[in-house]
Formats: sequence, structure tokens, C-alpha cells
Amino acid sequence: MITFSDSQDIYYLRNYHPLYWQGEENDYFDYFSEKILELKNKEKTSIDFWFKELKKHLKMDESFAIAVVPSHSSGNQVSGIHLVAQKLAKSLPEQINDATLCLIRVKNIDRLSTGGNRELYIHFQSMEVINLELIQNKNVLLLDDVSTSGNSLRAGKELLLKAGASKVKCVALGKTVTYDDSVYEKIDRDAMGCFNAIDYWEIEEHEKNCRDAEMSHFLVCEEAEDLREKITNDAEYARDQIQRCANYSHLELCFIPNPG
Repeated sequence: MITFSDSQDIYYLRNYHPLYWQGEENDYFDYFSEKILELKNKEKTSIDFWFKELKKHLKMDESFAIAVVPSHSSGNQVSGIHLVAQKLAKSLPEQINDATLCLIRVKNIDRLSTGGNRELYIHFQSMEVINLELIQNKNVLLLDDVSTSGNSLRAGKELLLKAGASKVKCVALGKTVTYDDSVYEKIDRDAMGCFNAIDYWEIEEHEKNCRDAEMSHFLVCEEAEDLREKITNDAEYARDQIQRCANYSHLELCFIPNPG
């Protein structure tokens, strides 16, 4: 759970696998990565999705302000992550103070995907805090949609603290996964390990079911044999009783006096 008291530098909700890697479609692009891309396009279903995801992870026992890392372009542009943060603030107005437009970009920076420099000093030089009264002497939850190096969040945190925030907790919806051969090999090994574990479990489960079926069959056969033996014994006993009764009746008839 996300709290202001833990020491974690940046809290990541999920891994983000880029749609393309080295000019080709990425086989590891998944559902959550797709939801982040949809959020960048401000799709309502994705805004609702990440709103619910954040609410599940937040454990804030006191009031706080919510701020957002601005996009790479200068100006007060409202992005998808802004809309998620604003939805959170509206859902708990007595606890969350909407400070989503306090941190702004005053200078354009190039996109990281196009080779832009995202070193820490670049973010310090390109961002600024306005509307200071919204964050001063308050704990601030600072959100970003995707983080690769974490520098935009770290720079935003330092700027907010210098502007008077009490504490700042950094949260990114996704942490960008970068790949090399060792990462691919590890993912493949992990996947193969999962498949092997599933296969082993299926074999174990099948063998257990067979053993249980054989035991059930044995018990049914044993019970049937016991029942057959009991029925046979009861039938023999009944036959003996009938024979005795018949013999007794015959003797009685033989000893009846002849009235003539």
C-alpha cells in the first residue's frame, strides 16, 4: 500500500512494456501497458481503470494534496494522468486537495522516445511550481503515468519540497522495462519455469486423480463383494430355515392320528 511513512523512493503500480522495441512490435506488450497508452489518449475507460487501481493502492490516513508531473510540452496542458488525479480529488474532496496544476512545464523538452535528454537537471530547468498555497505545509502525492529513469518524479519532488510541501510521495502507474538479451532470456526462463510447473502440477494432479479413482473403484468393488457375500449368506440361511420348516411340517403331518 502507498503511504507517506514508507521509505520507498518511487512506488510503481505496474511494469510498462513499450508497444515497439527496436522498430518492431514488442511481444511483451501487455494489457496494463495498453491501458497506459489509452490513458495518454485520455480514453475514459482507461481513466476509470487507473482511478480504481490507484484507490486500491492508496492508504492515506490523513489529508494530502495531489500533484502531477507535467507533459514534455510547456504550458498548463491537461493530460490523462491529470484527469485521473482530478477524479481522485473529486471522489474524496475532504481528504484530497486538487493541486494537479501546481507543477507546470515552463520549457519544452524532447520526448525520451525520440532521443530526448531526461537527466535530472533538464527537469529542474524546465519545471516550476505555481499556486504554492495548494501544497505548502501539506503532504503531496506526486503522480506520473510512465517513468523510465524516475528523474522527472525526483525533480518534481525536490521542487515541491522547496516550495513548502511537508512530504512528497512519488507514484508512477508504470515503470518502463528496457530489454537486452539477458532480460529476454530471464523472461523466457521464467515463462518456461511457469510452463514446467504447470505441466508438473497437471501430471501430479492427473496421477492423484487416477490413484483416487483406483482407490474408489477398489472400495466400491470391495463393498460390492461384501454385500454379495452377505446376500449369499442371507439367502443360504433363509433357504435352510425354509427347509427346516418344511421338514418339521412334514413330520407333523406324518404323526397326526388316523381317525378311522
